[in-house]
Amino acid sequence: MKSVRAEATIDERSMVNAWNWHHESLPRWRRLLFPVLVALHVLVALWLMEVVYEFKGISVFVLVAGYVGLMLRRYQEIFFRRSVRKMPIYKKTGVWTFTKGRVHIDLAGKISKVNMGKLDHISITPDGWLFYPKKNVYYWLPVNAFNSTEEREVAKAMIKVAATWVEQS
Repeated sequence: MKSVRAEATIDERSMVNAWNWHHESLPRWRRLLFPVLVALHVLVALWLMEVVYEFKGISVFVLVAGYVGLMLRRYQEIFFRRSVRKMPIYKKTGVWTFTKGRVHIDLAGKISKVNMGKLDHISITPDGWLFYPKKNVYYWLPVNAFNSTEEREVAKAMIKVAATWVEQS
């Protein structure tokens, strides 16, 4: 049985890329709901500043809370970057070996054997592949881990047979 091997170093840029694609895979309404609610929050704060009443401090509080809400995604990314640098697999090389219906993952000595039929789904993105054993738990494989596009297509064909997958652009 033919197998395909992919090898990549786990670095901050790659992991943040995976995190961003993971959040892009959320349903569109969930991605848009929070910014719309925060924008409405800021509009209410501005309106409260114009209304004549005694306690103006609440409008400032509402405005600051709206700003924090608008910046929340950026704050989450900053904290995620910090946590990536503390991971035991940071700056280590990971090896993925694909066979028909299975992938063998070796990340810094931590070995996982994943049966593609047991995965929740696989998200194929332009920058890499997200393997989801559970809804919000994923393994990230950057596309530059493969030696060639032919190897990547062979690996994609191997996993496509056995798993539910979604292609994102």
